[in-house]
Amino acid sequence: MGIIFYLHIAILLLHLPPLERGMEADTSVNRLPLHVIAAGLNDASSIYITPDNELFLAESGANRILRLDKNGLRLDSLGRMGFGDYRFDRPFDVDATNGLKIYVSDYNNRRIQIFDRRLQFLSTLDLADITGHGRAYRPTRIAVNAFGELFVLDEEQKGLLKYDRNGRFEYSVDLQSTGIRDMPVSMALTDDMIFLADPAGGVIHLVSDSGSYERFIGGIDPVYALTAFGGSVWAASEKMVYELDRRGRVLREFGIEGVDTIVSVAAGKEYLYLLDSGSIYRAVIPSRD
Repeated sequence: MGIIFYLHIAILLLHLPPLERGMEADTSVNRLPLHVIAAGLNDASSIYITPDNELFLAESGANRILRLDKNGLRLDSLGRMGFGDYRFDRPFDVDATNGLKIYVSDYNNRRIQIFDRRLQFLSTLDLADITGHGRAYRPTRIAVNAFGELFVLDEEQKGLLKYDRNGRFEYSVDLQSTGIRDMPVSMALTDDMIFLADPAGGVIHLVSDSGSYERFIGGIDPVYALTAFGGSVWAASEKMVYELDRRGRVLREFGIEGVDTIVSVAAGKEYLYLLDSGSIYRAVIPSRD
């Protein structure tokens, strides 16, 4: 009877759906060496890299945005505590697009501020005014796609908001109605898909750019930070970094250590940047043999 029992278990294991991985994936767990390029940050919450390899950092505790070179050297800064233009009350996320427009989610001021490449103020999206619903909103993560469309995660309403390239409100998605129980902590955009990190649920949710729920990715460590670059999505957990394709298949995975709690990740042509609340870590992206 014991032999039959173990035979049944083996058959069940053979029929379990595997984690979807790329056909040519190198899934051997290699270590990714990290080097600190900046430290002493005050409750940093977001990092972004432009095509020109400039870094933009949201430093929530100091109520400012920092512009750095690729080595972490400070080039400029913007903001302080307040409610007017150029002022922030806990800037939560920054998306510097192609370096020409910089979007900042101003969490406690319940708005998105937009600046040009010289960090000059352009405009503000007051979320309550734009949607016309008269509700309270608190923007956390933001992302701008190649068409200039803005996506906003709203912690207050547990939703996803979309605006066109001219700042006109298009739609909102009640994430809880799609079955997402816990508020996603990070977001990344591909051509037609929105990746949402849900570490509490242990999955990454995939939502189409039209707002419909597609599926989820499981079978990997709980992910706390996402970014998209060059056709790949990079996902960071406490001990691992995954490179995914546009469908969410794992292409490569790397072990990491020495980072307290990852809050944001950014990827460029050469480097991968990981951020915790106090430091920026950099790693050379391994080439594919």
